Amino acid sequence: MKRFTLALSVLLLLLTVGSVSAADYDDQNDSDSLITGTVTYCNDSEPFEGVVIDVTSTAGDRVASTITGPDGTYSVSFSSPERTFIVSAVAPGHVIPSRTVTLDDSGRATADFKLGTLNLTKGSWDIVGLDRNDVNTGPNQYLIQIRVRNDALTTANNVTANLTFTTANPYINLAQNETAIKYLGDIPPGVTVDVFYLVEITRTPLAHLTSRNYTVTVGGTNTGSADT
Repeated sequence: MKRFTLALSVLLLLLTVGSVSAADYDDQNDSDSLITGTVTYCNDSEPFEGVVIDVTSTAGDRVASTITGPDGTYSVSFSSPERTFIVSAVAPGHVIPSRTVTLDDSGRATADFKLGTLNLTKGSWDIVGLDRNDVNTGPNQYLIQIRVRNDALTTANNVTANLTFTTANPYINLAQNETAIKYLGDIPPGVTVDVFYLVEITRTPLAHLTSRNYTVTVGGTNTGSADT
């Protein structure tokens, strides 16, 4: 979660991505299948505690679930006649990786994960405004630029950015025909995509030294639900 200042005087920009929770579907009784693995952070390879590991069938049915321990490891056992499963690692604010695994003859499989995030940084000026001597002279439209970089090892799918004003100000708005929701598409690992919003300031002296707060939320179909 990052905060940036951008305003006629001061505008607060709050950037957030992703929040997710999952129930425990793991049934440890009378199990004959076992999937183990380790989850670490992408940037420093430190163990990632508290990650929800979901196991589903290839048809999408939930089979089992567990949570990684302090050392980042997990072990989930279950009973199923199937031999191939999809394993996903889910953590708030992180791109969700999935792997398809097939059990060996002993009913065992391993799936390790490295989790990363969509990293958001500001690429535009902090302060915008009107000519104090003549509000009808000079520009009154300014771009907000947010750079979205995928620091994960998994492609972030169907990513969108959504700007929402959280305070009222009649003099600071999105420009005419500007849209609050931007579709960024799929963002592969290591790739940066820029998103722009055109903001317009009403040409009036009353706009001087005013501000308007807003949030920009970025997320995709495999980044969890937004936590603003």
